[in-house]
Amino acid sequence: MKIFKNKWIFGIVVSIFALFVAQFYFITNSFQRDTSSYVTLIQGQWRINSELLSLNQKESLQPGDIIATIGENSLAVIEWWDKSITRLWWNSRIEVKENFVWSDLEKINISFELLKWRTWSNVISIMWENSYFHQEVRESVAAVRWTVFEVDYEKDYIFVSNHQVKFTTSLWEEIFLDSWEGVSLTKFDVLWNILDIRDKAWADLNSKLDAEYLEELRQEFLQTFLENNPFNFVKYFDTDYKIVSLLQENNPLKLSTYIQSLPEEKQTEIVSKIDQIHQWVNFENWENSTLYNIKQNARNVLIENKTDEEKKTYLRYTLYDVNEMIQKNFSPELIEKNIKLLQENRDFLTTQAQSNVFWVDPEVLKNILFTNDPEQLLKDMTSKFKELEQKWQNFIHNTLNDLFKR
Repeated sequence: MKIFKNKWIFGIVVSIFALFVAQFYFITNSFQRDTSSYVTLIQGQWRINSELLSLNQKESLQPGDIIATIGENSLAVIEWWDKSITRLWWNSRIEVKENFVWSDLEKINISFELLKWRTWSNVISIMWENSYFHQEVRESVAAVRWTVFEVDYEKDYIFVSNHQVKFTTSLWEEIFLDSWEGVSLTKFDVLWNILDIRDKAWADLNSKLDAEYLEELRQEFLQTFLENNPFNFVKYFDTDYKIVSLLQENNPLKLSTYIQSLPEEKQTEIVSKIDQIHQWVNFENWENSTLYNIKQNARNVLIENKTDEEKKTYLRYTLYDVNEMIQKNFSPELIEKNIKLLQENRDFLTTQAQSNVFWVDPEVLKNILFTNDPEQLLKDMTSKFKELEQKWQNFIHNTLNDLFKR
């Protein structure tokens, strides 16, 4: 009887250990994926180099691979190592040039060349000094950081749907394109009629697919770190769980106290881990408040512990958020929280603003940094954005009228 009891206890211990190992394996592999990028055909036909592949067949990519979609209504999607994506429309062709990333996303080197027709890319990572996401086309290069943009070889344009692209022409001229701006790939002039040139069906399709993809990333993160599972023992031992839990609590003092209580080398390790988690949730555009708070709380820690150049990047992204939240009339609470973060770094931003690293108008930036009434600022800026939007629409309307009269 005693032997049976000991075996029973031993069996329970072994089962718990096996469960622990399985959970640990799942967690460490959820975001630490293999270092490969993959292309998948969604509809139609496609090939890599000379090999024809099947619908929904997932194929890893190597530098030098040429990907082509064949025939009308074909659509292929590349999921890069950092979870950024590029879609190829029908009868499109690209060549992969570089495809490298560190497992902690500290360094990302992705580049490809558009050889025919059209692509749409949604780059979700922050690219640091030695990182880049480059798309070559007609001997020019588009360099992007957390940007949504499309390139059309035949219609001769690059268009930025969200954030900013640095476009280096074949003549080595640098052009900075902000949201809803486009230029010619060959003449390099601004295309004021870009909204008339673009394929609306292609834009609408990608906007829909982007929304679905972001929701997939949300669910993956939530299921990995935030699901309440009484049998999930790993969360009591795993560093990622510990940090995500602290970031979710929305208690900066508690998080700061925890970091400061650690030995110096351990502090560096934890800050690096927070940086990685920030990359994992950098895709979040505040539609999920839980993930956005994790992202924002991580950003607060990083701004306090990073170099001036890195701090500048985090604050730039915060300005992006404020701009888009106001235009979309999003949560005043989150907007004010971002404004508070910017104001806490007022001196730094004021000195950096002169170096032309922030897209925002200097007067708007000044209003953000020195306001004592965030609620009134939101009203003023909302009114300003509506006024600018109306002027832009009037400009497009008048320009098209002039073109039709010629």
